[in-house]
Order: sequence, then structure tokens, then C-alpha cells
Amino acid sequence: MDTNIPTLNVDHFLDLYYGSHINKELLLIDNIKDLAVPEGPVRMQCLGILLVQKGTVSYMSNTQHFTAKRNNFVVLSRGQIIDELNISDDCEGEALIVSYDYFRDMLTGFRELALLFINITLRPILQLTSTQASEFSMYYKQLKTKVDDETHHFRKEMVGSMIKTIIYDISNIIS
Repeated sequence: MDTNIPTLNVDHFLDLYYGSHINKELLLIDNIKDLAVPEGPVRMQCLGILLVQKGTVSYMSNTQHFTAKRNNFVVLSRGQIIDELNISDDCEGEALIVSYDYFRDMLTGFRELALLFINITLRPILQLTSTQASEFSMYYKQLKTKVDDETHHFRKEMVGSMIKTIIYDISNIIS
């Protein structure tokens, strides 16, 4: 493994974008245009889930070029090397940045769900219908409400359950 490649984790994104978050485990980015990554190759040490609603996001991942456009659901997995990230000027959409530990804890005891998520990562860009994209945006708004409610005693667990629901829904689309 090349140790000279900088890594991206939730801390990196929190340093550049202070949005709705749970500790250093989850960050919600309201507009992917605000997604800031260093120039050059970077290694993902977290999970990135994006919904492109307008414009394009293009990037290289492990030497393969990808372009996401309107209603594309994008998964950037831990360990991927991302390079040549380009977010168009007219780009809009939402993003979830999830620490690997939080994600792993979420899936503990859910072997079936973990296997479903592996299927998602094999197709890092998924075309959604307008209805499916609207549902993801609805989930995002609900997540944001729960993440921002610091008085909720089970906030972390509630948000984890909501992310599991998103994984089930996306898995259903690719099945």
C-alpha cells in the first residue's frame, strides 16, 4: 500500500465543512458542491454516499474513470483511491460521509445487509428514477433532522437505522 497518498476521513471533511454531524462518525453535506478534497490522489478511509441532482461529478477510482449525473447515486468505498475529482459549477446534491467504524458497528449482526452493501459497491454509480432520487432526498432531510436533534437519547442508533433503510432501498433497486 502506498503510504504517500493522503487519506480522507470524516475529520478531513469536518475541518473543511462544518455541517450536521455526529462526532467524527457522520457528516451530512447539504450541497456536494461544497465537497472539498485535496488535489491529486487520495485514499478513502471513510464511506461517501452522494446523490447528484443536477450537473456532474467526475472522478477516477482505482484507475477507472466515472461520471455521475442527474439522479445518480454514488458510493465511494473505504480503500478506494480517488483522483481527478471534478464537480461541475452547476452541480447540486447531497452527501453523507460515514466513518468506517460507525458503518461497521451499524452492520454488526446484519450479515445479509453487509452482503447487500457489497453489491452496491460493485456498481459505484447507480441511475435512480426521479421518484427514487426524491425518496433519497427525503431520507437525507429526515437524517439531518435526527442528526441535529442532540437531545435525542438514541440519536446515533436512530440515524444508523435510517442509513440501514437507505441501504435496503438501494439494494432493492439493483436486485
